[in-house]
Amino acid sequence: MKYLAVYLMLQLGGNDEPSEADVSKALTEVGIEVDAAQLAFFFKSIEGKDVDELMAMGASKLGGGGGGGGNREVRPMQAKPEGCTTMFA
Repeated sequence: MKYLAVYLMLQLGGNDEPSEADVSKALTEVGIEVDAAQLAFFFKSIEGKDVDELMAMGASKLGGGGGGGGNREVRPMQAKPEGCTTMFA
């Protein structure tokens, strides 16, 4: 995930096609260790693909997940106590 995040930040910064060296340099400059094999895998997996299209495809899949809130009863709001001038009683 960190490689994707840095890749996208470099694109936002004006580098249309960041290289492995660009991503590696950006991470090491802020003290983050780079796994060369993972970085190479990331670049191989996006090779020849439009990153914007990949992001759009991924975003459409996020809607299918649940919110993880559990089964909580929803209660109606109580009226403010008489004389209360704020919404917090």
